[in-house]
Amino acid sequence: MSKWDSSDIEKHKRIADVKLQDQRPYRGIASWISVHDLNISGDQASFARIYVGSAINNKVNSIQTGWMINPSLFGDSRSWSYGFWKGANGVGCYRCPGFVQVSKTDPLFGPLPQAPEGERNIGIAIHQVVNIQFDFKL
Repeated sequence: MSKWDSSDIEKHKRIADVKLQDQRPYRGIASWISVHDLNISGDQASFARIYVGSAINNKVNSIQTGWMINPSLFGDSRSWSYGFWKGANGVGCYRCPGFVQVSKTDPLFGPLPQAPEGERNIGIAIHQVVNIQFDFKL
């Protein structure tokens, strides 16, 4: 195994962000993300996600969904779908109490099916139901 060179980080991290151009409310986000099987150790994690957040007076609320390989969280090295919420009080959680899974076909917390490399893309979305809550979809 070769030693990892931290100068390579730009080759492995991609961020796209959207800044609001006007004052109208945005109600969600959607993306296609490729899924990869990676060989990582128990103290490592890798993920790809979409993220929605807002901040008022340095208090941040955020919600995210995507896929993750995290042996310490999921107990194995498979790619799992996940969701995460963090409130303005700094507290966050996976599998939050009160979260209701709506989709019967796309589990939010579960291993993703195996597929040939290059053919594993998932469409994910976070959508706010007006005056109710945010809804995850994988």
